[in-house]
Amino acid sequence: MNNLNKLISKTPSNWRNKAEKRISEKDWKKNSRAVAITVLSQLREKNLTQTDLANLIGVSRQQISKIVKGQENLTFETVGKLEKALDITIMKIANKSTNENVTKISLPTIKVEPRIFLSVNKTEFLQQRTHTKTLLEFSDTVDYMAYDA
Repeated sequence: MNNLNKLISKTPSNWRNKAEKRISEKDWKKNSRAVAITVLSQLREKNLTQTDLANLIGVSRQQISKIVKGQENLTFETVGKLEKALDITIMKIANKSTNENVTKISLPTIKVEPRIFLSVNKTEFLQQRTHTKTLLEFSDTVDYMAYDA
């Protein structure tokens, strides 16, 4: 019993508070991630760095880092500055008389090809292989394989 008491933390856990916070932030973080994807794609398209964008809109480089990570709860002012600097529309507020959603955040279309990389012993794997997954890459010089996810 003495060993068990050594393992018990003296400070109470606040997992419930953290879980409640994550749930309450779920909606704005979803929108923030959509803005992050849009901003990142525009930076690539316009060949700008995050530092360039920070200078254009008059904020710190750290704030741009938070924006492109989807971790910033953006104000309308910041959204407006981003739209002006990147010459894009991030958010559109629809007219009440239409049936459209009140707020729309458009996501750029990006093709993502998910891959899984496994580190294995090549010789052993090839001798014992019994599954039917398609081998995409497996050269003599590389000790990994990629599978479609």
